[in-house]
Amino acid sequence: MVAGQAHHVIHVLRLQAGAPLTLFDGRGTEYPALIKRIDKSGLTLTVTGRHEVSRESPLDIVLAPPGTLKAQHFNGVLARAKTFPVPELINEVVLRSQS
Repeated sequence: MVAGQAHHVIHVLRLQAGAPLTLFDGRGTEYPALIKRIDKSGLTLTVTGRHEVSRESPLDIVLAPPGTLKAQHFNGVLARAKTFPVPELINEVVLRSQS
C-alpha cells in the first residue's frame, strides 16, 4: 500500500486497528486483511488470505450510438468505449431522404 492509499484509509475512511480491508492487485487477486496498527509512519496490515476473483461482466455489451452523431462526438464515444470492455460496436449509417 502506498502513502496516498494509507492516508485515505486513516484520514478519509477513518478506519481503526482491527478493521477489515480488502487489498487487490488489479490482476484478479484479492487479499483480505486486517489493520494491525496505525501510527504516524502509516499503518501495518495483516493479510489473512488470497482469493482469485473474476470481475468481468457476464453480460454481452453492444454499443450502438445513434447514427446522427457528428464525427467529433462519435470519436468521443469511441474513445470512451475503449476504456470499458465493449466487445462489439455497431456504427449505424443514416441516410436522409428528400421528399
